[in-house]
Amino acid sequence: MHKRETKEISLLSKSLIVSRILLFSVTTLLVLLIERPFSKSKYTFYQDFIVRFMRFSTKKLSRDQVNWLYIAVPSVPQPGTPIDHNEYGVWIGPESDHPEAITVFFIHGGALNLGHALQYAAFHSELTQKSPKPVRVFSVDYPLSPEVVYPQHLEFVRAAYRHVLQTVPTTRIVVMGDSAGGNLSLALLNTIEDSELPQAAVTISPWLNPGQKPQDYPDAPFDYLNPKQTHDFFLKAYPDPATHDLDTVNILKMPDERLQRLFPRVKFLLMYGGIEALAPQITSFISRVKTVCGDASVSVDVDPDMPHVYLCYAEEMYGANAARAAERLMEWTAAQFAIA
Repeated sequence: MHKRETKEISLLSKSLIVSRILLFSVTTLLVLLIERPFSKSKYTFYQDFIVRFMRFSTKKLSRDQVNWLYIAVPSVPQPGTPIDHNEYGVWIGPESDHPEAITVFFIHGGALNLGHALQYAAFHSELTQKSPKPVRVFSVDYPLSPEVVYPQHLEFVRAAYRHVLQTVPTTRIVVMGDSAGGNLSLALLNTIEDSELPQAAVTISPWLNPGQKPQDYPDAPFDYLNPKQTHDFFLKAYPDPATHDLDTVNILKMPDERLQRLFPRVKFLLMYGGIEALAPQITSFISRVKTVCGDASVSVDVDPDMPHVYLCYAEEMYGANAARAAERLMEWTAAQFAIA
């Protein structure tokens, strides 16, 4: 499935919509019948179902079927939210000439194999409404594997970023990404000129070491991330072993001098869930950045009871936990753009 197919569900034929809704319904039934509820988590009943649904999908469905679910059950933005497509992605939210307006340059996750620019439309529109300053989101519609391989994803993201720079100064931009998008966010910062660096950056549950073997992931019984499928996606995105240890791929291997170039020049926030499978990667990265660049070089926000990229699925899935995290995110972001 090509990424352009995902732009608007209204473009799909009625028969295709019906077939994908049926897939969602059948998957839901199988989840209820097969996947046992979590017995010792702090999830609400609805959160428990959402995590079980996503865990079942990543174990049992193909890549195309998971992408179909993204369209069959679209993330719906707040009513009246302007959406404008171009060749690089999607603008979400109203334009603003306010001197403190913020542009969120967002790179979605999906192990470089899944997803599309509107998969977090509800979350993005929530950001535009919860921010204490005017916010507009540009969500990148980068090509996916296996149709392309690394570094084509990064090259597209970099071209999209430079497209945005034509109309928005770096002092008004926060680069933001989740999971594989978090990896691409740091790779982008690692490969652009000093003069192109944004004011701030946020990574949400970043996939910092994509090449980690399935057996090396921790036991994360309350997360939905599937290490085997994640590694399979890695091999499709990075088929050339020569790329596996690049510091634009394995961010944990980024040299000290590159970290010192970024931190604290770029104000940085890292958000994640305490029970997710990527938590050890993330805490290792935080520790290294603080050791190399100082404790003040990175801000950290962790919800100890939440799974991978929980806040990107917005209040519609993870309820108050996601809503509060979105508020903290935008309060932190707005504080980085104060006009002296």
